Amino acid sequence: MRLEIKIRELLSQLEGRMLEFKEYLPSGRQLAKTVIAFANGSGGKIIIGVKDKPREIIGVKSEDLFLLEESISSIIYDSCGPLIVPHIRIEQIEDKSLLIITIYPGNDKPYYLKGTGREKGVYVRVGSSNRVADLPTIQELERQRLNISYDSTPLFRASPGDLDNSSIEEYLTLREEVRGIPKELFSKRLLLKLRLAREEGEEIFPTVGGILLFGKAPLDYFPYGKIKCARFKGQEMEEFIDQQEIFGRLKDQVEEAMKFFKRNVRRGAKIKGLYREERYEYPEIAIREAIINAVVHRDYSMPGSDIKFAIFDDRIEITSPGVLPIGISLEDLGTGSSEIRNRVMAKIFRDIGLIEEWGRGIRIMREKMKDWGLKLPLFKEEGNYFKVIFFGEEKSNRIPEEESVKILEFIQREGKIENKDVQEILGVHRNTALNKLRAIVASGKIEQRKNGKMSCYVMA
Repeated sequence: MRLEIKIRELLSQLEGRMLEFKEYLPSGRQLAKTVIAFANGSGGKIIIGVKDKPREIIGVKSEDLFLLEESISSIIYDSCGPLIVPHIRIEQIEDKSLLIITIYPGNDKPYYLKGTGREKGVYVRVGSSNRVADLPTIQELERQRLNISYDSTPLFRASPGDLDNSSIEEYLTLREEVRGIPKELFSKRLLLKLRLAREEGEEIFPTVGGILLFGKAPLDYFPYGKIKCARFKGQEMEEFIDQQEIFGRLKDQVEEAMKFFKRNVRRGAKIKGLYREERYEYPEIAIREAIINAVVHRDYSMPGSDIKFAIFDDRIEITSPGVLPIGISLEDLGTGSSEIRNRVMAKIFRDIGLIEEWGRGIRIMREKMKDWGLKLPLFKEEGNYFKVIFFGEEKSNRIPEEESVKILEFIQREGKIENKDVQEILGVHRNTALNKLRAIVASGKIEQRKNGKMSCYVMA
C-alpha cells in the first residue's frame, strides 16, 4: 500500500528536472538523452506506461515487460558513456503495470552520447526538456567530478594587483570581531589559504571568488556578477517605479539590495501587546536571507545571467542563475540539508556573520514569514534559474469556491489553462480573469508558467 501511495504521489507531479512520463518506450536515442541528462544532474525517474497530457495511466502489456527491461538496459549500455547503471522496476497500480527507470546522479560526469562524442553529445536537463550542454556547462560538470567549486578556480587573466588589499584587511578585522579568529598578517600564504588566489607554477593568480569578493573592479571580469533591482507598479513587469543595478563586492551588493528593499516597500505599524511596533510589510530578515542565498549560491559560471530582485504590489521575487546544486531537491529545502556551490564565498560570508549556520537560511525565511502572518515563501526552479517568491498580505484577492473549482477542473482535464479560457468559462473580462488566476496562485494550488510574453497556469 505504501508503495502505491508513493507511485500516486509521483503521478500527481508535473514533468520536470527529475521526472518524465512516457506512454511507450521512446526511441533509443531519445531515451539515452534523458538518461544522460538525469545522470549529469540530480538523477531522475522515467515512468513508462503513463500518458502525460492529459495525465492517464495506460500501462505496459505484461508480455512486454521483461523484453522492455532488457531493451532499456541494452540501449543505455550501448549509447551512454561513461557507464550508467539504471535501476529498473515494475510497479502495479489500478491493475496496470508501469515500468519505472531510476537514474542516479553520476560520479563520472560529464556523460554523453557515444555516437555523437563528448564535445556535442553531453545533455543536461532544463525544466522538463533535454538540452545539449554548452562548453561552460561541460566545464562545470568536470569540476563537479573533481569536487572543485567554480569560485576556487584561478582567473589567468587577472593578477594579484587586481585584489583590494584594504578590503581583505577589513574582512580580517571583522572576522576577528565576529568569530574570534586572531587577525593574521596579510601575505601570499594567507591568500592561498583562503583560496582567494591559486599558485600555478611559479605564478599566483586570483581565484573567481577572490575577484568577486575582494576585487578592485569585479565587473571587469564578471559583467553579469550584479543584482538588477526593480520596483514595478502593480503586479506585472510593465511599468517601473524605481530601478537600480548593484555591482561591486558581494558583501556590498547585499547591503545595497537591502537599501533598495527598504525604500520600496511600505512601512506600517502593528499593535503587539501594549506597544505599537513599526515594521516593514515583509520581514527584513527573511528578505536579507534570500538575497544572501542568491549571492552566495548562484551559478557564476553562467555567462550573461545576473540576479533579479523584483518588487511588485503583492509580492517580491528573487531570481538567481543556476538550479539547486546536485544532491538537493526542492523537497530537501529547510530540512537542514546543505550543498554549497561556492565554497570560498560561503566561508567568507560565514566568517563575517552573514551566514550563521549551513542549511538554516530557508528555515529562517519560513519562520519569519509565519511570524509576520504571511504565507510561506514559494521556492521553485524555472529553466536554469532558482526563484524565491514572498507573498504580501492578502487583501481582496479572493475567488468564490465554485469559480475556483471550475478553473481547477479545467486544468486537471486539459493539463493547463490560459486567461482566455477563464474569460470563456466564467464570462468575465481579461483583467478580472487575471485577478482570479492570481488568487488561486496565491493559494498555492496552481502555478504560472511563462513562454515569452505568453502565460499559462498548471497544477502546483
